Amino acid sequence: MILFIFINLEAQNPAIVDPAKRWSYFEHDGWLPWNYHVSYYVKFSGDTIINQLNYLKIWESIDENYLNWYHRGFIRSDTNGNIYLRNLLNEEGLAYKFDVNPGDTFSVINPFHFYTFIAEVEEVDQVYIEPANEYRNRIKIIDYEGNSWGDEEYWIEGIGSLAGILHSGFHLYSLTGGEYDVLCQWVNNTLEYSNQSFNFCFNIVSTPEISDEPISISIQPNPLVKKSQIIIKGVPDEKYKLVINDIYGKNTCEYNIQQNKDILLDRGLFKNGLYIIALFDGNNIIARKKLIVQ
Repeated sequence: MILFIFINLEAQNPAIVDPAKRWSYFEHDGWLPWNYHVSYYVKFSGDTIINQLNYLKIWESIDENYLNWYHRGFIRSDTNGNIYLRNLLNEEGLAYKFDVNPGDTFSVINPFHFYTFIAEVEEVDQVYIEPANEYRNRIKIIDYEGNSWGDEEYWIEGIGSLAGILHSGFHLYSLTGGEYDVLCQWVNNTLEYSNQSFNFCFNIVSTPEISDEPISISIQPNPLVKKSQIIIKGVPDEKYKLVINDIYGKNTCEYNIQQNKDILLDRGLFKNGLYIIALFDGNNIIARKKLIVQ
């Protein structure tokens, strides 16, 4: 009987900081659904110590065969099971708190986000995870102060936010207007979770054609190590604007574009990390890419 109880408790409290796990998540336009969408893999591996605390390194990949990975940051958990994320700028914050009850409040400080807020636990229930064949606790959070752009966000024990494992808070406060959704999770390459809102675990689709030559941007090479070129195609005579923001939404570079014009990027302009490159027609984003700087 004691052994049974122990196993059952373990099933209800699966670890997130686990090198055996791999996640995929989906990024797409919120205002123009399916105009832009791309998938990513996330995994944790490689023990490291920072300020006498134990971390695993966070790795991300846009390779559908998950062979090429880039370092994104660090993750750790404390003795209470709270999950902390740390970016490459050495900024850290509480991303998840699972030992909670309805009415509890706590600050979410996700360093991969640009917004800190007070989360209120509105509901705790259980959800059936079909591939894993078990029930997991699910936590519904809202913004305690009622200032969010979204209405609610769900976290599942052992899986994380339904916005994606690194994106706690993104369903309440989206990044640069885009939408983020978790797709799947594997443990030792065995599928444990699949988001029923999507019929795939990984998918990269380019911007659809909107003219004889679709407007598009590409980056070569990406990641940026020394110099990279932004290649713009399909831009007519009208003036367009290309904006590069860091992951916090801060404007790093801005260029006015007329017709097809390539832009040369120098590594010295950027810190390590992830950047969003967006091509604007007036106030509308018509193409977007992620730039990785190493």
